[in-house]
Amino acid sequence: MRVFIIKSVNLLVVAGIIALYCINVRKVGEEKKAIAEKTDKKEVASDDGNNTYFADDGIYEGSGDGFGGEIKVRLTVKDNKLEKVEILSAENETKDYLESAKKILDDAIDKQSVDVDTVSGATLSSNGIINAMKDAIKNGKVKSLEIMNIKEKIRTLKIFRVIVQIIFFIFMPSLFSQAFAGVKEAVALIGKGENLILSDFVIKLLILCTVTIIFGRIFCGFVCSFGAVGDWFYMLSEFIQKKTGRKLPVIPSKWQVYLQKLKYIVLICVIGFCFLGKGEYVTKYSPWTVFSLITSRNFKLGAYITGVVLLLLIVVGMMLKERFFCQFLCPLGAVFSLLPKLPIFHVKKKGQQCFERCSACTNRCPVHLKYDEADIRDGECISCGRCFVVCPHRIKKNK
Repeated sequence: MRVFIIKSVNLLVVAGIIALYCINVRKVGEEKKAIAEKTDKKEVASDDGNNTYFADDGIYEGSGDGFGGEIKVRLTVKDNKLEKVEILSAENETKDYLESAKKILDDAIDKQSVDVDTVSGATLSSNGIINAMKDAIKNGKVKSLEIMNIKEKIRTLKIFRVIVQIIFFIFMPSLFSQAFAGVKEAVALIGKGENLILSDFVIKLLILCTVTIIFGRIFCGFVCSFGAVGDWFYMLSEFIQKKTGRKLPVIPSKWQVYLQKLKYIVLICVIGFCFLGKGEYVTKYSPWTVFSLITSRNFKLGAYITGVVLLLLIVVGMMLKERFFCQFLCPLGAVFSLLPKLPIFHVKKKGQQCFERCSACTNRCPVHLKYDEADIRDGECISCGRCFVVCPHRIKKNK
């Protein structure tokens, strides 16, 4: 019991560190937003007729009249350079003319100027795009482009998460296995018609369930040793792909929604075996039993060959898809996803401030969530904080 108390104190300390970090990130975000609001009205770009000078990074939007009507464009500026030009809408333009005129977009980036030549055969559409780009400069910055610092912010978050994961992996590597053992033990007792016994395993399960109800699946996002190993293998995979220049196969997005249901099937199977008094099959053949033995430095795995093979297959999946096990196979994650979430620390999307076609939160979510609602209380959310970090206008955490 003494060891458990010490480890619980360690858990609270790390949770405090996480809370302070989140508060600091939010404070910095609010300060940047205040600065951005002050600079939004400043002249942030100018055109001398030959070159366009952008004095401030950001997103610029403007419109101009083309062949068939209004053309709207967006300029993205990073490090005082024109990084991207895109057409937001040109509904009434003739398709062939518009496709020909799009050459201007590349010319503008190459010349770092909106003063480019029209395209022969699509003069009116070309002029519409050019005038729209000039109008964007005239209008000035319409959005503060915090998304430009996405890589830096994700790197900071990743470093912080890895530090927390290493701390828990060193001091509490078996917390996942013990909590999962609590699930099996509780179901087995119910199947026998016996009263629930508050063993260490069950107590740890109840503590984690309580934390999940209050804070969301922060255990999955930062603490779980199985999830940590998955993150590390995925980082290794990214490093190898970057160095070799070869890309591994990608699981199609439409498949992921269906694959997420697999963990509930796994949970039902585990519950069924334990309820019927056959829990030893789960112990003997499951990959998390092997993982538990390895984290406890017990490498006598001869009796668990099936579990070893399954664990190796999961490792392969971890290298193909971020949070592979958490999304698709984790029975404990299935338990946590079914728990109710108090409206305290859930994610709240400020939809009225979203960029048109931004989708930064959706694109960066490791568990493939769709951020269509104002309040994100989806049980699949692992509270990793990435959506909060990458959002140009911040996805605000409720308090």
